Amino acid sequence: MILTKTTCTRALTRLGIVGQEVKAVKLSDLDGFIEVQTANKSFFVPTELVKSSFVELRKEGSKTLQVKALGNLVYSVSNPAKKSCYHVKRTDTSVICQCEDYRKMVETGIKNPCCKHGYAVLNVLGYASLRDYLIAGE
Repeated sequence: MILTKTTCTRALTRLGIVGQEVKAVKLSDLDGFIEVQTANKSFFVPTELVKSSFVELRKEGSKTLQVKALGNLVYSVSNPAKKSCYHVKRTDTSVICQCEDYRKMVETGIKNPCCKHGYAVLNVLGYASLRDYLIAGE
């Protein structure tokens, strides 16, 4: 999992756990927990809770993206607000993107990574999740 202060602040704020900026984040010695430090306190959060919030943030971010099929299972996914565009390729076992978020997920060893661009493609194809897509084996 990508443990940056910014993404953890967004994920934990979404969960209603913190209302202020996260100062430090690290995997804890307690298996299955992340240690979070804000200006006022330090606490532990279950890793799975943070992961699920990251997924929901990406799904939410995918809703404003525009998807265009290019052929051969490749899609162009653009973000008009940021004037950015990435190519997403789908296979039987994954949805692969060129963006930094996807690259970081792969580098950190996340199994079945999916960024907001990948979720945008899955939305167009009628899938609510990467899991649904993988189960369908399209």
